Amino acid sequence: EERGPFPGLDKYDAADRDVFFGRSAEVAAILEVARTRGLVGVVGLSGAGKSSLTRAGVIPAIEEGALGGWPPKYRSVVVTPGRDLMGALSAELEKVIGAPLAKHPEAIVEQLSAEVDARGEGIVVLVDQLEEVVLKHDPKKDEDRTRALDLLARLADAPAGLRAVVVVRRDFF
Repeated sequence: EERGPFPGLDKYDAADRDVFFGRSAEVAAILEVARTRGLVGVVGLSGAGKSSLTRAGVIPAIEEGALGGWPPKYRSVVVTPGRDLMGALSAELEKVIGAPLAKHPEAIVEQLSAEVDARGEGIVVLVDQLEEVVLKHDPKKDEDRTRALDLLARLADAPAGLRAVVVVRRDFF
């Protein structure tokens, strides 16, 4: 209430869902793709509202079961790459599964899939501002960056219950 319904240049997030509206067609289109694909890319101009669309629209809808089928609900992991996408992914995924993450992307997908099967809840990963893997690249982290991108690629073909949404500025696509 103190902030009002318009965050200015800040992005909307899940807590703002009650005042985020007017993008239902875009949310529905992304959900339709996410029903049949493990990885969905949201690409657009800087300032177009990609972060708000995914954080306040798409991810909460997926969490609530908008994909239909099994699993009925999802838990979410939201990261911004910064200088270490793999570090960000590991930290957040470890919170969700309550255990250290495996080292290799293939093993991570197996680990996440086992967690989905055990709990009956899916996991959706949102990587917002994926262009940071280029903009904030740290040459010392080449191996970790490659591992993180390999993990995202493997999530594209992952079994039911695992989904990834990546947001990237069009000029870095």
